[in-house]
Formats: sequence, structure tokens, C-alpha cells
Amino acid sequence: MCIIRKFDPKDKQQVTKLWIDICVDEYGFKEWKKELEIIDDFENLLVAELDDVVVGTIAYQPYDDETAEIKRLYVNSNCRGLGIANKLLDSIIDEIKEKGYTKLYLETWKQLESGRRFYEKNGFVLRDIQDELRYHYIRNI
Repeated sequence: MCIIRKFDPKDKQQVTKLWIDICVDEYGFKEWKKELEIIDDFENLLVAELDDVVVGTIAYQPYDDETAEIKRLYVNSNCRGLGIANKLLDSIIDEIKEKGYTKLYLETWKQLESGRRFYEKNGFVLRDIQDELRYHYIRNI
């Protein structure tokens, strides 16, 4: 059974490996590797754990007074299709609402078509496209 919980410092190695496996190895963002290895702000990060292994993450950060930015929604490729991304998104939205935010914002990349479809299916609306590569979405909560 998949458990969604707050990040614990003991998760850092697994989380970093998950991010590098997905961003660098799967999606080819090789230039992100160094940045992913040194991230140390896990305050608003949730993890999905399956059989004591971190298989997914999602985070948020303040964007403006009423908007929170969704960050780092990643699910291990072997665990996709199990509803983990939906559980992560629902859980982070509950947290964001408790903080008083009323809107969500996120940025994703042109080549991440399945991610864009996921966000659109979950009520996000395309706000604009920057540099023909970065897609910005918004959603009220």
C-alpha cells in the first residue's frame, strides 16, 4: 500500500536518486544533475512510499499571497498508473488549502506531454507558454 507522508531527512538519498533517475536519465535534462544533488529545501515536500521505498514526490512553495507553486511531482516509472500522482496531488492540495492559498501555479516542459495531460485532467488550465518550451498552468482550489 502506498503511503503519502512528509519528507524525513532519512529520505534525502532516495529522493535525490529518484529525481536524477527521472529528470536526468529518463527525460534527458542532464544539466539539472548538479542542481538536483545539492537541493536542501525539503520543508514542503511530501513523499510517496511503497514497501519502504520512496517512489514519488511533490512539493510546493509560495508564489504570491494567494498562490502556491506546485514543484517536483515525480513518480518512479515502474509505479506509474497506480494512482500515486493523484494521491500526491490531492495530499499537497489539502496542505496548501490549510495554509490559506486559493490558487495553484506550476511550470512544466513541452516534452513532458504525459505530465501536461495529467495536470489538465486535474483541472489545471494553460496560462501561457514561455520560450516555446515551458508551459505555465493555473488552477483555483
